[in-house]
Amino acid sequence: MPSVKAGEVNLYYCQKGKGFPFVLIHGWGSNHKIWTELMNFLSRSFCVIAPDLRGHGRSSFPPGAYSIKILAEDINALFEALNLSQVYLMGLSMGSAVALQMAWNHPQKIRSLILASAWSYCDDDFKSRLQEWISIIQNGGIQKLTEYLAAHYFPHSFIMKKPQLGKKYKEIRSEQSPQSVISACQACLEFDMRKNLRSIKIPTLLISGEFGVLAPPHHAKYIAQQIPRAKSIILKGGGHLPFWDKPNEFCEELLEFIRSLKLPGKK
Repeated sequence: MPSVKAGEVNLYYCQKGKGFPFVLIHGWGSNHKIWTELMNFLSRSFCVIAPDLRGHGRSSFPPGAYSIKILAEDINALFEALNLSQVYLMGLSMGSAVALQMAWNHPQKIRSLILASAWSYCDDDFKSRLQEWISIIQNGGIQKLTEYLAAHYFPHSFIMKKPQLGKKYKEIRSEQSPQSVISACQACLEFDMRKNLRSIKIPTLLISGEFGVLAPPHHAKYIAQQIPRAKSIILKGGGHLPFWDKPNEFCEELLEFIRSLKLPGKK
Protein backbone atom coordinates (compact mmCIF):
# COMPACT_ATOMS: atom_id res chain seq x y z
CA MET A 1 0.00 0.00 0.00
CA PRO A 2 1.26 3.51 -0.79
CA SER A 3 1.40 6.22 1.87
CA VAL A 4 1.56 10.00 2.17
CA LYS A 5 2.97 12.26 4.86
CA ALA A 6 0.21 14.23 6.60
CA GLY A 7 1.97 16.42 9.12
CA GLU A 8 3.19 14.11 11.87
CA VAL A 9 1.42 11.00 10.56
CA ASN A 10 2.06 8.60 7.69
CA LEU A 11 -1.28 7.78 6.09
CA TYR A 12 -1.53 4.53 4.17
CA TYR A 13 -4.21 4.16 1.54
CA CYS A 14 -5.56 1.66 -0.95
CA GLN A 15 -6.37 2.79 -4.49
CA LYS A 16 -8.26 0.99 -7.22
CA GLY A 17 -9.84 1.88 -10.56
CA LYS A 18 -9.78 4.90 -12.85
CA GLY A 19 -11.98 7.94 -13.25
CA PHE A 20 -13.31 10.66 -11.00
CA PRO A 21 -11.99 10.16 -7.43
CA PHE A 22 -14.20 8.55 -4.82
CA VAL A 23 -12.75 8.63 -1.28
CA LEU A 24 -13.96 6.26 1.45
CA ILE A 25 -13.37 6.96 5.17
CA HIS A 26 -13.78 4.03 7.55
CA GLY A 27 -15.10 4.17 11.12
CA TRP A 28 -13.30 3.92 14.47
CA GLY A 29 -11.46 0.70 15.26
CA SER A 30 -11.50 -0.32 11.60
CA ASN A 31 -9.40 0.26 8.47
CA HIS A 32 -9.62 0.35 4.68
CA LYS A 33 -10.41 -3.40 4.52
CA ILE A 34 -13.98 -2.70 5.60
CA TRP A 35 -14.51 -1.30 2.08
CA THR A 36 -13.08 -4.21 0.03
CA GLU A 37 -16.30 -5.33 -1.67
CA LEU A 38 -17.61 -1.80 -2.18
CA MET A 39 -14.26 -0.78 -3.66
CA ASN A 40 -14.49 -3.64 -6.14
CA PHE A 41 -17.91 -2.37 -7.20
CA LEU A 42 -17.11 1.35 -7.35
CA SER A 43 -13.76 0.89 -9.10
CA ARG A 44 -15.64 -0.10 -12.25
CA SER A 45 -16.55 3.58 -12.66
CA PHE A 46 -14.30 5.59 -10.33
CA CYS A 47 -10.81 5.91 -8.94
CA VAL A 48 -11.52 4.70 -5.41
CA ILE A 49 -9.19 5.71 -2.58
CA ALA A 50 -9.56 4.28 0.93
CA PRO A 51 -7.10 5.57 3.55
CA ASP A 52 -6.38 4.19 7.00
CA LEU A 53 -7.05 6.94 9.54
CA ARG A 54 -4.24 7.73 11.96
CA GLY A 55 -3.79 4.99 14.52
CA HIS A 56 -5.74 2.54 12.35
CA GLY A 57 -4.57 -0.14 9.94
CA ARG A 58 -1.07 0.60 8.67
CA SER A 59 -1.12 4.35 9.33
CA SER A 60 1.11 5.61 12.11
CA PHE A 61 -0.12 6.48 15.60
CA PRO A 62 1.60 9.67 16.80
CA PRO A 63 1.24 10.53 20.50
CA GLY A 64 -1.37 13.00 21.70
CA ALA A 65 -5.13 13.34 21.70
CA TYR A 66 -7.34 12.69 18.68
CA SER A 67 -10.11 14.93 17.45
CA ILE A 68 -12.42 14.72 14.45
CA LYS A 69 -10.90 18.01 13.24
CA ILE A 70 -7.42 16.46 13.28
CA LEU A 71 -8.63 13.40 11.39
CA ALA A 72 -10.29 15.65 8.82
CA GLU A 73 -7.10 17.64 8.30
CA ASP A 74 -5.25 14.34 7.77
CA ILE A 75 -7.72 13.58 4.98
CA ASN A 76 -7.23 17.07 3.55
CA ALA A 77 -3.47 16.46 3.54
CA LEU A 78 -4.14 13.25 1.60
CA PHE A 79 -6.18 15.26 -0.91
CA GLU A 80 -3.31 17.70 -1.37
CA ALA A 81 -0.66 15.00 -1.66
CA LEU A 82 -2.68 13.18 -4.34
CA ASN A 83 -3.75 16.41 -6.10
CA LEU A 84 -7.43 15.71 -5.53
CA SER A 85 -9.20 18.96 -6.33
CA GLN A 86 -12.71 17.48 -5.99
CA VAL A 87 -14.05 14.09 -4.92
CA TYR A 88 -17.10 12.12 -4.01
CA LEU A 89 -16.64 11.56 -0.28
CA MET A 90 -18.14 8.69 1.71
CA GLY A 91 -17.80 8.12 5.44
CA LEU A 92 -18.92 5.32 7.75
CA SER A 93 -19.91 6.08 11.36
CA MET A 94 -16.91 8.00 12.76
CA GLY A 95 -15.85 8.38 9.15
CA SER A 96 -19.15 10.18 8.52
CA ALA A 97 -18.17 12.67 11.23
CA VAL A 98 -14.80 13.17 9.52
CA ALA A 99 -16.60 13.65 6.19
CA LEU A 100 -18.94 16.25 7.71
CA GLN A 101 -15.94 18.08 9.14
CA MET A 102 -14.32 18.05 5.70
CA ALA A 103 -17.53 19.38 4.17
CA TRP A 104 -17.48 22.25 6.67
CA ASN A 105 -13.76 23.05 6.39
CA HIS A 106 -13.18 22.40 2.67
CA PRO A 107 -16.54 22.38 0.87
CA GLN A 108 -15.01 23.29 -2.50
CA LYS A 109 -13.23 19.92 -2.56
CA ILE A 110 -16.34 17.79 -2.27
CA ARG A 111 -18.81 17.17 -5.11
CA SER A 112 -21.16 15.15 -2.92
CA LEU A 113 -21.32 13.42 0.46
CA ILE A 114 -22.45 9.87 1.08
CA LEU A 115 -22.77 9.08 4.78
CA ALA A 116 -23.36 5.55 6.06
CA SER A 117 -24.63 5.08 9.64
CA ALA A 118 -24.02 8.76 10.20
CA TRP A 119 -24.20 10.96 13.28
CA SER A 120 -23.33 14.60 13.94
CA TYR A 121 -23.11 14.68 17.75
CA CYS A 122 -23.18 12.34 20.73
CA ASP A 123 -26.48 12.26 22.55
CA ASP A 124 -26.62 10.78 26.05
CA ASP A 125 -27.21 7.25 24.78
CA PHE A 126 -24.28 7.43 22.37
CA LYS A 127 -22.00 8.87 25.07
CA SER A 128 -22.85 6.04 27.43
CA ARG A 129 -22.07 3.49 24.70
CA LEU A 130 -18.70 5.05 23.90
CA GLN A 131 -17.76 5.22 27.57
CA GLU A 132 -18.81 1.59 27.97
CA TRP A 133 -16.62 0.56 25.01
CA ILE A 134 -13.63 2.39 26.48
CA SER A 135 -14.17 0.54 29.74
CA ILE A 136 -14.41 -2.82 27.96
CA ILE A 137 -11.09 -2.20 26.19
CA GLN A 138 -9.38 -1.09 29.38
CA ASN A 139 -10.58 -4.18 31.26
CA GLY A 140 -10.62 -6.85 28.58
CA GLY A 141 -8.75 -5.60 25.53
CA ILE A 142 -9.71 -5.34 21.86
CA GLN A 143 -10.78 -8.96 21.58
CA LYS A 144 -13.43 -8.59 24.28
CA LEU A 145 -14.78 -5.42 22.66
CA THR A 146 -14.78 -7.12 19.27
CA GLU A 147 -16.87 -10.02 20.54
CA TYR A 148 -19.27 -7.61 22.21
CA LEU A 149 -19.73 -5.42 19.15
CA ALA A 150 -20.06 -8.31 16.72
CA ALA A 151 -23.32 -9.20 18.42
CA HIS A 152 -24.61 -5.64 17.88
CA TYR A 153 -23.27 -4.70 14.44
CA PHE A 154 -25.26 -7.19 12.40
CA PRO A 155 -28.85 -8.46 12.51
CA HIS A 156 -28.93 -12.05 13.75
CA SER A 157 -30.26 -13.29 10.41
CA PHE A 158 -27.23 -11.78 8.67
CA ILE A 159 -24.79 -13.56 11.00
CA MET A 160 -26.57 -16.83 10.33
CA LYS A 161 -26.57 -16.42 6.55
CA LYS A 162 -23.12 -14.84 6.09
CA PRO A 163 -20.85 -15.98 8.94
CA GLN A 164 -17.76 -15.31 6.81
CA LEU A 165 -18.43 -11.57 6.97
CA GLY A 166 -18.83 -11.71 10.74
CA LYS A 167 -15.43 -13.41 10.84
CA LYS A 168 -13.94 -10.76 8.55
CA TYR A 169 -15.29 -7.99 10.78
CA LYS A 170 -13.66 -9.56 13.84
CA GLU A 171 -10.35 -9.91 12.00
CA ILE A 172 -10.37 -6.24 10.95
CA ARG A 173 -11.27 -5.04 14.42
CA SER A 174 -8.60 -7.20 16.10
CA GLU A 175 -5.87 -5.54 14.01
CA GLN A 176 -6.24 -2.20 15.81
CA SER A 177 -4.30 -1.19 18.91
CA PRO A 178 -6.29 -0.69 22.14
CA GLN A 179 -5.02 2.85 22.70
CA SER A 180 -5.81 4.02 19.17
CA VAL A 181 -9.41 2.79 19.52
CA ILE A 182 -9.74 4.51 22.90
CA SER A 183 -8.38 7.73 21.37
CA ALA A 184 -10.89 7.46 18.52
CA CYS A 185 -13.75 6.95 21.02
CA GLN A 186 -12.63 10.05 22.90
CA ALA A 187 -12.56 12.05 19.67
CA CYS A 188 -16.15 10.98 18.98
CA LEU A 189 -17.26 12.04 22.47
CA GLU A 190 -16.11 15.60 21.79
CA PHE A 191 -17.59 15.98 18.29
CA ASP A 192 -20.64 18.18 17.73
CA MET A 193 -21.47 19.51 14.26
CA ARG A 194 -25.07 20.56 14.92
CA LYS A 195 -24.53 24.31 14.67
CA ASN A 196 -22.81 23.97 11.28
CA LEU A 197 -25.05 21.53 9.42
CA ARG A 198 -27.36 24.12 7.85
CA SER A 199 -24.34 25.81 6.27
CA ILE A 200 -23.37 22.68 4.34
CA LYS A 201 -24.68 23.11 0.80
CA ILE A 202 -23.20 19.94 -0.69
CA PRO A 203 -25.62 17.31 -2.08
CA THR A 204 -25.77 14.63 0.60
CA LEU A 205 -27.08 11.08 0.75
CA LEU A 206 -27.46 9.33 4.11
CA ILE A 207 -27.91 5.56 4.19
CA SER A 208 -28.65 3.75 7.45
CA GLY A 209 -29.66 0.25 8.40
CA GLU A 210 -32.98 -0.25 10.14
CA PHE A 211 -31.21 -2.11 12.95
CA GLY A 212 -28.08 0.04 13.12
CA VAL A 213 -28.09 0.23 16.91
CA LEU A 214 -24.58 1.69 17.23
CA ALA A 215 -25.59 4.79 15.25
CA PRO A 216 -29.40 4.59 15.14
CA PRO A 217 -31.18 5.95 12.04
CA HIS A 218 -32.60 8.93 13.94
CA HIS A 219 -29.11 10.48 13.81
CA ALA A 220 -29.12 10.36 10.02
CA LYS A 221 -32.67 11.70 9.88
CA TYR A 222 -31.60 14.67 11.97
CA ILE A 223 -28.70 15.44 9.63
CA ALA A 224 -31.01 15.18 6.60
CA GLN A 225 -33.37 17.69 8.19
CA GLN A 226 -30.54 20.17 8.68
CA ILE A 227 -28.52 19.96 5.46
CA PRO A 228 -30.54 21.69 2.72
CA ARG A 229 -29.67 19.23 -0.05
CA ALA A 230 -29.76 15.99 1.90
CA LYS A 231 -31.69 12.76 1.40
CA SER A 232 -32.00 9.99 4.00
CA ILE A 233 -32.56 6.32 3.16
CA ILE A 234 -33.17 3.57 5.71
CA LEU A 235 -32.53 0.05 4.45
CA LYS A 236 -35.01 -2.42 5.91
CA GLY A 237 -33.30 -5.22 7.77
CA GLY A 238 -29.87 -3.55 7.58
CA GLY A 239 -27.45 -3.01 10.45
CA HIS A 240 -24.54 -0.69 11.20
CA LEU A 241 -22.70 -1.72 8.01
CA PRO A 242 -25.45 -1.38 5.41
CA PHE A 243 -23.06 -1.95 2.49
CA TRP A 244 -22.37 -5.40 4.03
CA ASP A 245 -25.89 -6.20 5.26
CA LYS A 246 -27.69 -5.03 2.14
CA PRO A 247 -25.04 -4.60 -0.57
CA ASN A 248 -27.37 -4.64 -3.58
CA GLU A 249 -29.82 -2.15 -2.09
CA PHE A 250 -26.99 0.06 -0.86
CA CYS A 251 -25.30 0.22 -4.26
CA GLU A 252 -28.60 0.83 -6.06
CA GLU A 253 -29.36 3.81 -3.81
CA LEU A 254 -25.82 5.13 -4.18
CA LEU A 255 -25.78 4.96 -7.97
CA GLU A 256 -29.27 6.44 -8.25
CA PHE A 257 -28.12 9.36 -6.11
CA ILE A 258 -25.02 9.94 -8.23
CA ARG A 259 -27.00 9.71 -11.47
CA SER A 260 -29.50 12.25 -10.16
CA LEU A 261 -26.71 14.77 -9.63
CA LYS A 262 -25.44 14.46 -13.22
CA LEU A 263 -21.88 14.73 -11.96
CA PRO A 264 -18.66 13.09 -13.22
CA GLY A 265 -18.37 9.33 -13.31
CA LYS A 266 -18.95 6.63 -15.88
CA LYS A 267 -22.59 5.78 -16.46
